Amino acid sequence: MSQYADLKAQIAKLQAQADEARRTEVDNVVADIRQKIAEYGLTAQDLGFAVAAKRGRPPKKVPPPARYQDPNSGNTWS
Repeated sequence: MSQYADLKAQIAKLQAQADEARRTEVDNVVADIRQKIAEYGLTAQDLGFAVAAKRGRPPKKVPPPARYQDPNSGNTWS
């Protein structure tokens, strides 16, 4: 085999090992997080995952345009 083919085979082998190591570490981290959530009774809101209510005043409703206008006084109405 050529040196290039050998290197590509090594890369594939190392990538498979890295993927397996990551999968194992993620499983351990998830298990640890779940245990701590249960231990402390945390909620999604405690962790910042819940949808927060909007703060401040609601937007003002824009009144519809007047349909009628008195030509003498300029008063408008709908």
